[in-house]
Amino acid sequence: MKSDTIWNPLYVQLLIFELLSQLGMALVNPVASNFAVAMGATVAAGGFLAGLNPLTSLICRPFGGLFLKLAPRKTLLLTASIVFTASSLICAAFPSELTLGASRILLGVAYV
Repeated sequence: MKSDTIWNPLYVQLLIFELLSQLGMALVNPVASNFAVAMGATVAAGGFLAGLNPLTSLICRPFGGLFLKLAPRKTLLLTASIVFTASSLICAAFPSELTLGASRILLGVAYV
């Protein structure tokens, strides 16, 4: 009898994807304020822009359970992946304080 195991190729791909997503988030957060200051923002504005991600995540977190009940997990994971990618591309394609703020807000929503 074949034993059921969670360690199949799709699970390993998901695990690697999630590891890279979380690692990317952990590496971007500390430099967000420096990036904003390098673009010409004040230190206070840079700190505010860096803090938009956790603030947005905190505000949206109570709705995460509702989203999980309404939508399939695969759809939510795919949507979050697309939003992660879009937020990075927005910031890379249009480097300004406004797009950095929008990117940080999108990242906070996707992080829920």
